[in-house]
Amino acid sequence: MHTDRAQELLIDKLLAEAGLGDTVAASPAVPRRRPGDDPLSSGQERLWFLDQWRPGTPLYNVPVLLELHGPADPEELRRAVQGLADRHAVLRTAFTVGADGRPRTRVHERADVPWRHE
Repeated sequence: MHTDRAQELLIDKLLAEAGLGDTVAASPAVPRRRPGDDPLSSGQERLWFLDQWRPGTPLYNVPVLLELHGPADPEELRRAVQGLADRHAVLRTAFTVGADGRPRTRVHERADVPWRHE
């Protein structure tokens, strides 16, 4: 049996014994909308407004600099960061304008993370 699956089964068993079984599995699935159908949340709408007001300005960007000590594999780090973007739709979400002129979200299937190693 695959290790991850074995761990998953053990966790399910322990939760069931503690009376904390998986209640999510019993509830009906929430239908997913196609990407681009969703209106913006109020926070997203504020960000969209700021970008319309001052296009291209990094009003919401938070730059990060990491200093690593010791040996590191740059390609492995790049793959790890790309893996985060691949797993989390919010990191691949962009704003578009619908036919009605209102902003909408668009989740890209894949977004290549820019990477530079010095």
